Amino acid sequence: MKIKIWEKINKNQFKFKSELSGHQMWIWDCHFSIDSEYLVTCSSDKSIKLWSVSEEKQVSNLVCVRGVNKIILCDEESE
Repeated sequence: MKIKIWEKINKNQFKFKSELSGHQMWIWDCHFSIDSEYLVTCSSDKSIKLWSVSEEKQVSNLVCVRGVNKIILCDEESE
């Protein structure tokens, strides 16, 4: 499966920026870091991947025994 990254030009226009490949099955959830530098995704292939958006590459991979379908994120200010 491929993830396509688009850059917002203005309110109604977007420009294709890059494409990330790595998951073998459907991608269920994804979230950008606050600074949009990283993207985290989870998939039916039982993996969670961390991507560097600027470098357009995968930087980390976590394989889960039971699989995943949602990502829970906490920021620095969460208690």
